[in-house]
Amino acid sequence: MSNMIFIKAKQQIKFYKYFNPKKFNLNSISDDYDYFNLIMDNKYEFSIKYCIKDSIYQYLTEKQKNSVKRYKLFSGSLDSNILKWN
Repeated sequence: MSNMIFIKAKQQIKFYKYFNPKKFNLNSISDDYDYFNLIMDNKYEFSIKYCIKDSIYQYLTEKQKNSVKRYKLFSGSLDSNILKWN
């Protein structure tokens, strides 16, 4: 519940995540992530997709559900802009 964000209609949220493919440390990446080796002089496109399934809201407690019942809870996916890197 502490990670929920409440927004107004047509309000935008900007999320910044620093990412530098040159500094990929594959030893620090766990099995929870997909990764691949980058090939020199290839062009790559990066984006972030954040998916929220309807079923996630079943984990709210009754107290939490009551506190957000007047809101429309989001489900679906949010896609970032595509970043090009070469």
